[in-house]
Amino acid sequence: MTTVDAKISSQPDVEYREFVAAAASKVPSFQRLHSFLQSGCLNYDDLNKSRGITKISYIAFGEGELPTKPIDVKEENLEKSLAEDKEGKLYIVENISPSVAALFGGTWNVDPQFFLDYLDDIPWWRIVDVELHLDALPSVRKTQSDHVAFKFVAPREFHALDASEPPRRIPDRLEAAQLAAGIKKIGGAQNPISRDGREFHPVGLIRRAAAVWFGPESSATHCWKKCSIFTWKSK
Repeated sequence: MTTVDAKISSQPDVEYREFVAAAASKVPSFQRLHSFLQSGCLNYDDLNKSRGITKISYIAFGEGELPTKPIDVKEENLEKSLAEDKEGKLYIVENISPSVAALFGGTWNVDPQFFLDYLDDIPWWRIVDVELHLDALPSVRKTQSDHVAFKFVAPREFHALDASEPPRRIPDRLEAAQLAAGIKKIGGAQNPISRDGREFHPVGLIRRAAAVWFGPESSATHCWKKCSIFTWKSK
């Protein structure tokens, strides 16, 4: 191995991408994560669509101290921030990018299943493809106890920019202008019927997802030391 190759392979994000690529060549379920780390989106049709901006911040916890206020972190400074040995750090990431995912994965040795669960955009409420949404076996859950993923539908009321304007109908299908973490985020409309002379603002029911990962390393107080929360958020 040349000196240049040795330097590249020592980078945690590069090593993580290589690990996922090797796993994807053997395990089909890793293909989606490999695709995201390479292109920034999950589907070929979305390659040319605009992406949501990745926002990163963290809250530090110390023994006998109050938590800090959220501290913003630029993507180019993330690797240094992740390597810091703090009593406890909680990262909050919105619209994660491939480079940020690879840095978290490589620096903190994150199980790829965490990212797969977060990036899963298969409609979980439908009665088709039920096997894709079955809970993991107890033996599997024991090995994946470091993370949890949430999928839910969040309501959002739509108001006109001018408060004096009456409520307007919104389309039955809603789609975000930007990809959220490489995922096409969609929703459905609820246009209330007027009642007793009153009109109500429409509500969009938006598919949302969040995932939380806790590092296995404990602090001196025997509490978690590393934690990250990933969420979708786009206009």
